[in-house]
Amino acid sequence: MIEIVNAVVEYQPYFANRKTVFEDISLTLNGGEVAVFVGPNGAGKTTLMRLVLGLIAPKKGSVRTLGIDPTNNRPMLMQRTGVLLNATRTFEPRWTPKDVLEFGASAYGVKDVQNRVEELLRLFNLVEYERTFVSALSTGTHQRLSLAFSLVHDPDVWVLDEPTLGLDIASRELLLYEIFRLKDKGGLVLLTSHDPSLVNQSFDRVFFIENGNVREEVGQGDVHLVRIRVNRVVPVPGILKIEEPYLIVSLEQLGGVIKQLTEIGVEVQHVESVSVLEKRNA
Repeated sequence: MIEIVNAVVEYQPYFANRKTVFEDISLTLNGGEVAVFVGPNGAGKTTLMRLVLGLIAPKKGSVRTLGIDPTNNRPMLMQRTGVLLNATRTFEPRWTPKDVLEFGASAYGVKDVQNRVEELLRLFNLVEYERTFVSALSTGTHQRLSLAFSLVHDPDVWVLDEPTLGLDIASRELLLYEIFRLKDKGGLVLLTSHDPSLVNQSFDRVFFIENGNVREEVGQGDVHLVRIRVNRVVPVPGILKIEEPYLIVSLEQLGGVIKQLTEIGVEVQHVESVSVLEKRNA
């Protein structure tokens, strides 16, 4: 669905030297995948999303999204792409959520506008706010509206840049449900996030962005790490020295380590999956 070949991305800041964001990057993303992009602030995660959407063009190399040159065919691409960039979306303050979704559905040529709008209002728990001005919505409610708007035309590719801003636990579960729904129908989800709970539950492939490079880190089939939280700091012979009241081991080591802990009188309080955001330093 997305193919980037030897792409170089640069930009020219005001009163500063030209900066290279990406240097000779290549990657291929397919339908039925959730691809997560992580990395430090300023590494280029949002820039990469803008590249695949045609909002910026590569200085060298090529980009194809859904078989389309995104820079030269953005209207065609937008018909099949749902987008949430820079964590949230701005709407006309005196519109209501119903106005916003009706406008989006009409603009995208949705056949049954009213049914689609009612479906999204229910799905994203917006019914009680459907006649509230956007300017009066809470941050979390505004974010649910942003997500609903990005799905109004049932896209094939969903691009989500830090989508959990202001979302409570129930809304995050709703977001995950929609991510997997689109994946299961063969769509592609591109996701950037600093939220370990979202990243760890959603990915098929993970890419780390740093110093102008995009490197694939892990997929769901790779080694899984778990954190064992214990009641006191103690070394575990033959495994690790614990400097904190927990240690990180592979799933294959889990049974043996718990047995060792029990034998030396250390109580295991909790076992949890290690977020992919932490795996690089584990």
